Amino acid sequence: MGKSQVRHLNDDKDDNSADNLAWGTPLENMNDAIKNGKCSRGDGHVRATLTDEQIAEIRRRHTAAKINGYVPNGFNPALAAEFGIHVGTLNGLVAPRSVLRAAEDRPIRYGYRNPSTRKRKRK
Repeated sequence: MGKSQVRHLNDDKDDNSADNLAWGTPLENMNDAIKNGKCSRGDGHVRATLTDEQIAEIRRRHTAAKINGYVPNGFNPALAAEFGIHVGTLNGLVAPRSVLRAAEDRPIRYGYRNPSTRKRKRK
């Protein structure tokens, strides 16, 4: 996908001056919105169930439990239950790839995806 969207660099849709407009990808447009504070992410999102502090605490406690050998196969259902989240959500938060999600240049996406919504491969 190429540069398919017109971006308003300051996210003011009424400012159509040439120096405020640029062609871009949907990802660049979303990153502009995040940078300009127009997109809620983390615990500021309306559907967030955990605060940034709770996520940091989950990661700290999961790492400590894993180091001490209390987390068989990387699963920690007791910690997930304590915070009222699904074990799959917890594993998504503590997985090494979740560090990439916290980078400033990528939108953060937390949550559990229902397996019944996945497309099944045809044989």
